[in-house]
Amino acid sequence: MLTDKQSLILSGFVGIGFSVAGIMGLLENYFIGGIFMTLFLVVLVNIAIVFFKRRKK
Repeated sequence: MLTDKQSLILSGFVGIGFSVAGIMGLLENYFIGGIFMTLFLVVLVNIAIVFFKRRKK
């Protein structure tokens, strides 16, 4: 799905974006919160897929 480097970049983007949106008060908007939640779930699913794929080998 995503490479390790892409996962790190996406995780950094989600973390920084979440922090900036929280400071600016944008997390009250459901659309912005939904985007960050979706990106966070993509990172978690990718970690699970990569973990179980490596464990099978």
